[in-house]
Amino acid sequence: MDIDYSELSSLDTIRYRPLTREDFKGTKPPEVFAAVADRLGAATCAHLILPPAKLLITNQPSATGEASYEVIVETLEFYAEMDRSCSWWNQNFVGLREDYVLQHEQIHFAIFEVEARRLNAEVPAFKKQIRSTASSSKEAQALAQQKLNAILEDAIAVVMQRSRDFDADTSLGYQPEKQKQWFTRVHEELAEHAPAR
Repeated sequence: MDIDYSELSSLDTIRYRPLTREDFKGTKPPEVFAAVADRLGAATCAHLILPPAKLLITNQPSATGEASYEVIVETLEFYAEMDRSCSWWNQNFVGLREDYVLQHEQIHFAIFEVEARRLNAEVPAFKKQIRSTASSSKEAQALAQQKLNAILEDAIAVVMQRSRDFDADTSLGYQPEKQKQWFTRVHEELAEHAPAR
């Protein structure tokens, strides 16, 4: 599966930070939530973003004289992003307090940010893993891109499962203690994986 990273980023996006009610600018629920929209207080459209990596391609003639191209990743970074034009607040929902719903959505966003920070901590290992050699520069680039896509797809699967686990644990009515536990946990993980200054 090829991922088109440009499609994941709209003009109204923010990187991880505390959310406000005004961050939810969507006029309708995201399609995936349409069937259950009446039971939602809000929906956050968060993404793991992998900007184009900076690659170095070198021509390494083999011992037999055949061309061999090597791709080395020079820069690689991941981050979490919220699409505010997709994220939606249910104006008609009266079941829970606004601060509770906002905290719930903040945790979803934090789950994505934790994963982005974890991935960034693994960049040195990823650079070794992505390094690719082939008989053409195009083929070497394609191999490196496949490896990058696999890393991102695995990370997306992890973050989506964790979001589902969070919802399963907290979304059956008002669960302030369980939600507080998740809030504490994700903030500890954010601190543990804080970017170097």
